[in-house]
Amino acid sequence: MAPAPGYDPGAADALRASRLRTLAARIETVVDPALNAARTELWECANADDVRERLAAYQGAARAAARHLLQEASSADNDARRKRDAAAVTGAY
Repeated sequence: MAPAPGYDPGAADALRASRLRTLAARIETVVDPALNAARTELWECANADDVRERLAAYQGAARAAARHLLQEASSADNDARRKRDAAAVTGAY
């Protein structure tokens, strides 16, 4: 049985990769506004340095998580490509 017109065997993986990249972009910068605010003179108080250190640590963790999401997106792109290539060889795409 032939696939339906417009069938894309890698579409789900490509969509997943796109969503992972979007999520990574959001996560990478999620702490930046708070850290930027904490670095202003308005934030000078007894525990300001502690707050800045913790926010910087959270920023590092968020960026690491974003890198891992981008690696997963790359893997999903590769899966989509493999599925499309396999379907093209068999004539199903």
